Amino acid sequence: MTVTSEYAAGSLIQHLGYVISGTDRDGIYFEVRDTDTAAGNDPDYFLDTPDAFTGTPPAPDAGADSWKDGKELPLIHTRTFSPGATGGRRDAQGSAVVRRQVGRLPGPGQ
Repeated sequence: MTVTSEYAAGSLIQHLGYVISGTDRDGIYFEVRDTDTAAGNDPDYFLDTPDAFTGTPPAPDAGADSWKDGKELPLIHTRTFSPGATGGRRDAQGSAVVRRQVGRLPGPGQ
């Protein structure tokens, strides 16, 4: 997944990311800073996921892959995920439910 910061307005420092599930590392990832935040003004935030982090979020408070690394988030970031080996939706027999067709719901009074 690639996240690119292309625009910013509002005079606030913002970090952008995503929530992902069904992978080998489900969680909340804050990957990039907004374009109007200078590299030297980007504070560390507890949901940041720095490049060195390869575990399951949130990143730890200390260590080489810590969110408290003193480094700014980039403007473009790519992270690769793989499908998770367990979890997901299961039917009554324990088989994975990959897709379920849902019909149109009736409107009011129907």
